[in-house]
Order: sequence, then structure tokens, then C-alpha cells
Amino acid sequence: MLVWQDWYEDVMNPVDGMLVRAKQVDSHTAKFDLTFELMPTELGLEGSIEYNTTLFCSDTIENLSYEFVNILEQCINFPELSLSNLSFNVLLNQCRKYRKNY
Repeated sequence: MLVWQDWYEDVMNPVDGMLVRAKQVDSHTAKFDLTFELMPTELGLEGSIEYNTTLFCSDTIENLSYEFVNILEQCINFPELSLSNLSFNVLLNQCRKYRKNY
């Protein structure tokens, strides 16, 4: 899952004047198998990855994070490319390395 969180400041509700504030809650339980969350900040993008530890090891998630940044950089540097022309080398190698036959 990919989550884009584009508000990170306190927001005043115009209907009833109630102040709405985002609160980060760490449940220590992944809601989905794999979630990338991105938030724009004054310095650029900030992100986090939540994952199911029974399905992924930390090394795999670290490699996926580098690949995700690589894909985002390609999208920014070459906006004319279609997704099919982007390089997914690290991701594909990880999938092949951990592929299981059932």
C-alpha cells in the first residue's frame, strides 16, 4: 500500500471551529503486509515503511527502500518515461532471490 499524507499541521475545521491535530500512533503491529507512507515537509519528502515481520526481514525492507527512492528519482529526473521503462533492478533481483515454489 502507498499512503500520501499531505497534511501534517494543525487544521481548523471551518464548520464547528474544532482544531484537528494529527497524532502518530505506534501500534507495533502492521496493518498490511507492506505499507509505504510519504509526507511532504519543508525539507522535501519524509517517509516510513511498515511491514509484516513474518513475511519480510529488515534487509529486504532496506533494499526495497533504496529501490523505491531510485524509482522516485527516475520519475523526477525523467518524467517523460512510462512506468514500463523505469529500472526495477534491485526489486526484481530481491524477488528472484526469495521466490518460493509452491
